[in-house]
Amino acid sequence: MLLSESATGLPMAIVLVLALASALVTVMATEVATGMALVKAARLSVPQSAAPQRPWIASWV
Repeated sequence: MLLSESATGLPMAIVLVLALASALVTVMATEVATGMALVKAARLSVPQSAAPQRPWIASWV
């Protein structure tokens, strides 16, 4: 009896772990996308004259 209970509990545990991992990946991807959007919005809101001038970076590219 104990063997059959643990045998049915194991697939449920695997499904639960996979569901939690999937949810975690989704949340992390959403946070990364939100952070990138915030950085882009912050860069667009700063006027170009206020941005630091670094001509030496352009010479590297």
